[in-house]
Amino acid sequence: MELPSETETMRDYARKMSKQPNQPFQIPIPMTLGNMRENGVRTLAAWCLGRGCNHFRVLDVSGYPDDLPVPSFGPRLRRER
Repeated sequence: MELPSETETMRDYARKMSKQPNQPFQIPIPMTLGNMRENGVRTLAAWCLGRGCNHFRVLDVSGYPDDLPVPSFGPRLRRER
């Protein structure tokens, strides 16, 4: 599976991966923690995408509300030194 580049937006990536690129694109509704928990998942895995970096963490998200979208964690994460 091809992953989006660092400069590519998710909308551009989804359009590129779409089987019908000329059709109007609708942004999918992101998964929430509640939906994730319904599927039996209780943690999030996060890793640094920096070149040559191997930082990785598993986050316990049990203290967050069910209606919180999973992608909202991305901007909150910072690499520890």
